[in-house]
Amino acid sequence: MKDDPAMTAPNGIPTPASILRRRIVLRVLKGAEPGRVLEIGCGRGDLLARLASRGWEGVGLEIAPEAAAAARRAVQPFGPRMTITEDPRAVRETFPLVLALEVLEHVRDDEAELQRWLRWMAPGGRLVVTVPAHERYWTGADEFGGHVRRYERIPLRRLMERTGLEIEELWSFGFPLTALTVPLRALLYRRRLRTVEHLSREARVLRSSFDSTRQAPAAFIASAAVESVGLFFHVLQLGFLRTDLGASYLVACRRPALHPG
Repeated sequence: MKDDPAMTAPNGIPTPASILRRRIVLRVLKGAEPGRVLEIGCGRGDLLARLASRGWEGVGLEIAPEAAAAARRAVQPFGPRMTITEDPRAVRETFPLVLALEVLEHVRDDEAELQRWLRWMAPGGRLVVTVPAHERYWTGADEFGGHVRRYERIPLRRLMERTGLEIEELWSFGFPLTALTVPLRALLYRRRLRTVEHLSREARVLRSSFDSTRQAPAAFIASAAVESVGLFFHVLQLGFLRTDLGASYLVACRRPALHPG
C-alpha cells in the first residue's frame, strides 16, 4: 500500500527530513508480518496511523500532551487497534516490534534508556531506532530540539552491542537531500533558537514532538506536493545507505531469543 498524503494532519505538512525518515523505516519493515508494535515518542502519530492501515496494532507512547492529543486524532479511525498513552507505566506488555525515532539523542544516559526499552521487547523482538548523525552537522536545530548529542557509526554500533542487541541493519540515510538541508537548517535555526533560549532542555524536547511538521494553508495540497518530492529523494537516498554521507542513522536490532533451559 502506498503512502497516502491525505493521512497527514490537516494543520501541518511533513518536513522533508520526516518524510525520508518515515519511508526508510517502512522500508526496513517491508515484508514483516503485521503484529503488535510500540512506538516510543510517537509524536503526532503519523507513522502509527500508516502502520495501522497496513494491519498493525499497538501502542504509541508520547509524553508531550499536545502531541499525544494529535496522535490520538491520527489513530482514531482505527479504533482500539491503536492506543496512545502519556504514561510509560501504563505500557505493561512486551512487543515483537519497538520503534524509537529521534528519541535517544534527547537522553543523557542513552545506554540506561536502551536497557529500559528492553523490558518492552519480547524475546526475539525487533527494535528500530533512528538518530541524528555526525557531530559535524551540529546546528542550532539540535539545541532547539534539546539534543544531547549526534551519533557516529562505531560508537552507535558499540552502544547497541553493549545493551545485548544484535544489529541487523545500520543505514546512513538522508543524502543527498541533507547536503542541501543541513546548511539551510543552520541558517533557519539561528533565528528560531532565540525563541526558546528561555526554555529548559526538557521543555525543548517536548516542543520537538511537533518539529516534524510545518503550518501551511491548504495543507492537503501542500502535503501531496511535498510527499512527491520526498518520494524522489527517498529513491535517491537508497543508493547511499551503506555510505556514511547521510545526516541520520537507522539501526534495526533484534533482542536474542531466550535459550531453553
